[in-house]
Formats: sequence, structure tokens, C-alpha cells
Amino acid sequence: EVQDGLLLDVAQAYYEAVRADKQVEVLKSSLALQEARLTDVMARNEIGLARVLDVELTKSQRAQTRIELLEAITNSRTSRSLLVYLTAWRGAGESRLQDTLRVPASVPELQGAMAEATRSRYDLRAAQAAIRVAEHRVRSAYGEYFPSVSANLSYFFSRDSEPTDRSWNSLIEVSLPLFSAGVIEANVRDALSELRKAKLRYSMKR
Repeated sequence: EVQDGLLLDVAQAYYEAVRADKQVEVLKSSLALQEARLTDVMARNEIGLARVLDVELTKSQRAQTRIELLEAITNSRTSRSLLVYLTAWRGAGESRLQDTLRVPASVPELQGAMAEATRSRYDLRAAQAAIRVAEHRVRSAYGEYFPSVSANLSYFFSRDSEPTDRSWNSLIEVSLPLFSAGVIEANVRDALSELRKAKLRYSMKR
């Protein structure tokens, strides 16, 4: 699960850097166009073919484009720094990044993809195992309500006490939980609570 999360973060940082780089290229071309347009408007204003307002509007558009370019450059540097941090590859901060991902022509059906994920995802398998463990604990907790029987056998190699003709003794104990019903009920409730939490964790992951 941690590995999948890391791969997703790397992909997001990579494509954010690619997008920011493309945006920088577009804005640089746009800024060059804005500079040429401003030069043209100023020349036309000097000979009386353009108003001062047109010059100021063109300057405002150029300033806005410069701001967007600076923001795109900042986003590119931030994304590349994050990519260097996630991949431990310093070349990500300077190399030219390209989108070479080939999207498949067809994608699997949703139900089939979900079934494959259920079979192969380790976090789901771990959550299922946690449910089975919680179910065993519930059965064990309910088992405390039933009486318990224990047998103790003793064998004697030699015996001096009466009766001397017996070489072994046995003791059978039967325990009835008459005075521990409250404790057993609390244990059962705790076990059922853990089972519900295990099922909720599985449902959330699924």
C-alpha cells in the first residue's frame, strides 16, 4: 500500500512538472508576441494611429503574461524538487521530461478489474485475515461461558503411604464460571467490537 502510494505521488509530480514545462514554453512564446505587439502599438501611437489607452492595455496584457510565466516557472521548479525528493534522482531537476506514456487502446471491464484487485491486493488479503482472527477470538470468548474439565494423573515409582498397592492417582476438576459472568460478557463484547472494526477496515479498503 505504501509502495502504491509512492508510485502515485511520483506520477503526479512527474506530470505536474511536464505540464508546467509546457506551460512555460507557451507563455514564453506568448510573451514574445506581447512584446512585438507592444512595440507595434507604441510605434503606431507615435504617428497618431493608436491611442494611449491601447498602449496601456497592451502593457497590462504583457505584465499579466509575465506574472503567469513566473508562476509557471515556480510550479515547474517545485514539481521537479518534489520529484527529486521522491525518486532520489537529482537529474529530475534539470533533465527534459517528456510524456512517453502509451495509453492502451482498451481497458479492462470494471468488474474484472475489481475482482483482480481483490485477489492480488495485499492490504485486502491482510484485512480478510484480520477478520478471520477476530472471528476466532469471538468464538474463544463465547467458550468461556462453558464449564471446563481438567484431569491430573500422578504415577508413583515407589509408595510408602497408604494405600501402598496403588501406583497412580487421578484428579478430575470441573470448573463452572458462576461468578465471572460479568468478566466473560465484557470479553465477548470486546471481541465483537474488534470483529466489527476488522470488517469496517476491510470495507473501507475495498
